[in-house]
Amino acid sequence: MGDSLSLLTKALLEIGKLEGVFNLKSSRFFETSPVSAIPQKDFLNLVCQIETSLDAEKLFEKLQAIEEHLGKIPKAKNAPRPLDIDILFFGKEFHKSETLTIPHKGWKERLFVLIPLLDLREEITYPLDNSHTETLNLREYIKNFKNIHNEYVVPLSFKH
Repeated sequence: MGDSLSLLTKALLEIGKLEGVFNLKSSRFFETSPVSAIPQKDFLNLVCQIETSLDAEKLFEKLQAIEEHLGKIPKAKNAPRPLDIDILFFGKEFHKSETLTIPHKGWKERLFVLIPLLDLREEITYPLDNSHTETLNLREYIKNFKNIHNEYVVPLSFKH
């Protein structure tokens, strides 16, 4: 909702200014189809990578504050919203609380996550639980991806 390009750009700037956040890198912007049954316009998505001295819960709290500052209000799951910032991974840490699950549930089933992620990494090692990890070659995984939602993910013609 709203000027997605401006909102994402502002969000990236705010993330980069957070105390305890360093070395922000981001993918290109991608226009992506919604995966929800709720009728809505295409989205703009990107993935960013940071280093942080914050723990996962504190980072999540700060990211939620950015969402609210940029106009996000509580709505039904998958309803249109101006901005949604998720934590996909937190290093190789497995995290589950009432407010936060890492790795993000369903990340491997969403092209709008996988393709931007490939801009930043060829492989991702992620936790399966508190004692096991798995490494995924993103290019190979995307090549064999079963696109059950008929998603399309199109890079915008510029890099920010």
